[in-house]
Amino acid sequence: MKSSPKPPIPPGQVRTEITKVPKGVIRILSERCKGCGYCVQFCPKQVLEMSKEYNRMGYHFPVVKNPEECSECKLCYKSCPAGHKIYVCSNSPECIRCLQCQENCPNEAVENQYF
Repeated sequence: MKSSPKPPIPPGQVRTEITKVPKGVIRILSERCKGCGYCVQFCPKQVLEMSKEYNRMGYHFPVVKNPEECSECKLCYKSCPAGHKIYVCSNSPECIRCLQCQENCPNEAVENQYF
């Protein structure tokens, strides 16, 4: 079955892919990714892979392929030269409990129990 294409993102907004993992969420800002692939290369559990799709800038971006394998090592965002916080745990200092992840998650993968 072929999946339908995602709707275009309005100017000024950023598509955010949020996937629940055992100890938090993986948040990918696909439109801001420059396609270096470091997050994919440095993940010891092969949780991420590069998408076959392109973002607005013409780069492939990471997608989650094995969320259950995430070990919370945070190498994905530590290796990102652009400083994107890919892995965010609801108990981490980076989380400000704004619930934007829950409101914007297209897969309803974030629940209130994490906050």
